Amino acid sequence: MQIILAADHGGFKNKETINDWLNERGFETVDAGAFMLDPKDDFPDFVSTAVTLMQSSEDETKMILWCRSGAGVDIAANRFAGVYCTLGLCAEQVAAATRDDHLNALALASDYTSLAAQKEMIETFLATPPGTADRFARRLQKIEDYSAQATLDQKKEK
Repeated sequence: MQIILAADHGGFKNKETINDWLNERGFETVDAGAFMLDPKDDFPDFVSTAVTLMQSSEDETKMILWCRSGAGVDIAANRFAGVYCTLGLCAEQVAAATRDDHLNALALASDYTSLAAQKEMIETFLATPPGTADRFARRLQKIEDYSAQATLDQKKEK
């Protein structure tokens, strides 16, 4: 499994620390930026790069994204087709979301979540398989259908 990491200046230090931590555990990581601490950078740029890397990968790929609140990277990631991201609150919530909603991306709040809690949520995210119940597949298909319809509606408006 390949893990793509991305963060703006608000999550830069956490991304660097988690990258080393994941590598020590034998995970293959890909850094989508930021590559230096720059208070003027913008999280959407790094999320876009991460999603592009994920969509072009032939391997199983997951993303972990950081900003100060985690909300910005969560919102940005979910704007892309095929990305299922949630803001991690605790390990139990991440397990349920990964199982029920087939997460492939996890957003973390650098300013509001301890490094220990982030590691626990990441371990859970990476270890929890997607659920196989029909209701999960049905709900995900509805999300895809609504997204496709919204895209068609936008094109008609232009």
